[in-house]
Amino acid sequence: MGLCASIFETELSATSKDRDLDRQNRSDHEKESNKVKLLLLGAGESGKSTIFKQMRILYGQGYTEIERKVMISVIHANLINMVKTLILMTEELGGFNNINNPTSNVPITNRDSTESTATTNPTSHNENTNESSSSSSSSSSTSNDTQSNESSSSSSSTTVPSSPSVSSASLQEAIQVIKKLSDDTTLNPTYGNYVQLIWNHPAVQEAYKSRSKFQLSDGASYFLNRVEEICKVDYIPSVDDVLHTRVRTSGILAEEYIIDDVSFCIYDVGGQRNERRKWIHAFDDVTAIIFVAAISEFDQTMFEDSTTNRLMDALRLFEEISNSKFFKKTSIILFLNKRDLFIDKVKTIDLRQPNPAALHDANAPKYLFDDYTGGCDADAAVHYMVNAFLSKCTDQQKEIFWRVTCATDTENIKTVFNAAKDIILRANLTGSGFGE
Repeated sequence: MGLCASIFETELSATSKDRDLDRQNRSDHEKESNKVKLLLLGAGESGKSTIFKQMRILYGQGYTEIERKVMISVIHANLINMVKTLILMTEELGGFNNINNPTSNVPITNRDSTESTATTNPTSHNENTNESSSSSSSSSSTSNDTQSNESSSSSSSTTVPSSPSVSSASLQEAIQVIKKLSDDTTLNPTYGNYVQLIWNHPAVQEAYKSRSKFQLSDGASYFLNRVEEICKVDYIPSVDDVLHTRVRTSGILAEEYIIDDVSFCIYDVGGQRNERRKWIHAFDDVTAIIFVAAISEFDQTMFEDSTTNRLMDALRLFEEISNSKFFKKTSIILFLNKRDLFIDKVKTIDLRQPNPAALHDANAPKYLFDDYTGGCDADAAVHYMVNAFLSKCTDQQKEIFWRVTCATDTENIKTVFNAAKDIILRANLTGSGFGE
């Protein structure tokens, strides 16, 4: 009898555990079904990852000081690559010869000092960063908008006096030092002086006007105008600095947030062509797509294909996504991004652009956006871009919510996302069987 009772109690216990497990599974399934899944899509450098960061700032824990300090190496690497690109641009467009720099007033380390030797050797410098940084911090340079530096008290450096020009030897020294830097170099005030000397040079400023012909990050002017701050020994990146960093997304990133008591899972995926094949893994049960297109790139070519216009690539990609069988019942939200850069650019650059593909393909049209007739009117240009994208969706029943955005503007993204949120939540109810 005792044995029978023991078996009966064991079976009851097992049955109870099974019921608890089933209950938990149903609860987990319900939570998963009610979770809003947002997929950020778009071409490379469209601003997807910046919006991904904004979601963390607006609805997550933001970026702690420790996390922002981790970004110093990324910001330094971005800055080094930007200056190297500017040097290349300037050399290809005529060089630095016979052009004086009337605005530079930058401390240049004496050639016979021990620190000068270190700055031309990135490996040696990195091993002695603290010493070299402290010895040069007293002579950190000023930006374009500040007054001239007072004479440095450091015995190892002198200030170039205010004059119509800076010696070509100093400029050449700066160029050669920067060219030798590796991406993992830790910048200090001495390097910052070299960067400022190059950035302030009229030939570089002139080359910068032609930046659309080169693969220069949109954040270049932001960081280059903050060189003095970025190169300080005690530099701590701001949230804006983090938003302007450029790190290529590889694979799929995901973050979860509770927004208005609803669980949101946001996915960010790589936008380059070789990354797009990975998107299929993020397609399961997606509530809505936020497609990000950088409309300011109408006069730029792709990083991975110099014969393809960036905006034309974004239009083709949007056409593919909006008409895909995977997204037939998925809400699509269109962010026409980089509004600030676009409006500034169309003031002087015609939206109608030569087609880079025509150089290699006789059948390709000679001009892109040839039907645009709005001239330098920013509103007309924006209206044209909105229609260009919306016309790519062939499903007349599919409603596409769109906004013109600036991903680095937190308030703008907050306003836009709040407006899109109702559409997203309504789509989630429909997908869960509670909608009409």
